[in-house]
Amino acid sequence: MSRQNKILMVITLLCGSFITAFSETLLNNGLPTIMTEVHVSEMTVQWLSTGYMLAAGTTMPLAAYLTNSVKLRILFTTTMTIFLVGTVISALAPNFTLLLIGRLIEGVAVGVNMPLIPNVLALIFSPRHRGT
Repeated sequence: MSRQNKILMVITLLCGSFITAFSETLLNNGLPTIMTEVHVSEMTVQWLSTGYMLAAGTTMPLAAYLTNSVKLRILFTTTMTIFLVGTVISALAPNFTLLLIGRLIEGVAVGVNMPLIPNVLALIFSPRHRGT
C-alpha cells in the first residue's frame, strides 16, 4: 500500500471515529431541551446516553470477530452506514421511543467501530512506523 493511500485511509478512519465519538458526548448538552420537547423525566431522558453506552459496550466484543471475518473496507463502511441510519432516525424522531431506538442503533455501530480503528492502524503500519 502506498504512503498516500495509507494517509488517506488514516484520515478517513480518524474522521469516522471522531464523528462517532463526538456524537457520544454532544447529546449530553441537549438533554434538558430533549426533556422539554418530548415531555419525559430526567431519569427517562438519561437512557439516551446510558442506552448508547450499553449498546456500544455489548457490541465491542464482536469487533474482533468481525475484523477477522469481514473485509475492513466493507466493515468500516457498514458501521458508518448503520451509524448514519441511527442518526437519521434520531434526527427525525417524533417521540422519545424512536429517538432512543436511533441512539441504540448508533451505539451498536460505535461498539464495532471504536475498536476497529486502532486494529486497522496496527495492521497498516509496521511497528517501526506507528509512532509517526
